[in-house]
Amino acid sequence: MLSLLLNIIAPTVIMMRFASEDKLGPVTALLVALAFPFVYGVYGMIRERKIGWMPIVGLVSILISGGVGLLKLPAEWIAVKEATIPLILALAIIVSSWIGKPLARIFLDQILDKERVYKALRERGAFEEYERRTTIATWLLASAFFI
Repeated sequence: MLSLLLNIIAPTVIMMRFASEDKLGPVTALLVALAFPFVYGVYGMIRERKIGWMPIVGLVSILISGGVGLLKLPAEWIAVKEATIPLILALAIIVSSWIGKPLARIFLDQILDKERVYKALRERGAFEEYERRTTIATWLLASAFFI
């Protein structure tokens, strides 16, 4: 939840509410909005020794939105961006399933105590069922982004 707040919600609110000339201005608002996912991403890299996907999505989303605003492109480009990000996520989810690392399982592993859950699944002989269901969940997640 904190990741969603810092990478998507806070930057979006800053861009929507504070980018006008009488507040922060478009360039300053863009820089402040970009700071949230950037700092969160650096913190995650230091803490976990890997780049998280949520800061990347936040950075790309804010860069595109800010770029459209700064370049004074027609508002239709925001709609294109809003449709493109979920499409990219859906494709990434499908590709992750094909390469054997379904994103639904990765999401679950971040939420659950993976070792404890896997141990309990193996003890009950239900690990294969878990694998099957996470594959289904991956396809459902991709479908949600397509829709």
